[in-house]
Amino acid sequence: MKRKVETAAAAVNTSGAGNPAGSEAAYSKQQLLQSKLFPQGHKDVMNALLADEQAYTINEVKSSIEQFLKKAVL
Repeated sequence: MKRKVETAAAAVNTSGAGNPAGSEAAYSKQQLLQSKLFPQGHKDVMNALLADEQAYTINEVKSSIEQFLKKAVL
């Protein structure tokens, strides 16, 4: 699930008051690449897979990385 971000450095925070229960914070590609949550090898994959103008939750990114790493090599 992807969300639009107005600027590459902005985060779309969907958690907190006024939002439906179970919502997660979504972050821009640049914020995710600067995060210490992911090792450098995964950041290289993220840089290739994620769109600049989209926002992603941590779970979406982890799932995308996992799917990419499990692809068959041709």
